[in-house]
Amino acid sequence: MIRQGCHLCDEMKAALSVYLSSNQFSIELVDIDNNNYYHQLFFDKIPVLLLNEKIICESFFDSHRFEESLTC
Repeated sequence: MIRQGCHLCDEMKAALSVYLSSNQFSIELVDIDNNNYYHQLFFDKIPVLLLNEKIICESFFDSHRFEESLTC
């Protein structure tokens, strides 16, 4: 989940871009302000990175947790 103009969201997207360049996976950016369900769940926790509806990262990108999630 992201929000337009959010510097933490921009930082997480930049950190993910390193992994995206390998083309092993893709991400879907969801604007929290345009999705009522996610807005209620994650309003004060953005950015949020989910994999199969499981929270991988909140607020900051954690490369270790992210990489672990790819091996599960």
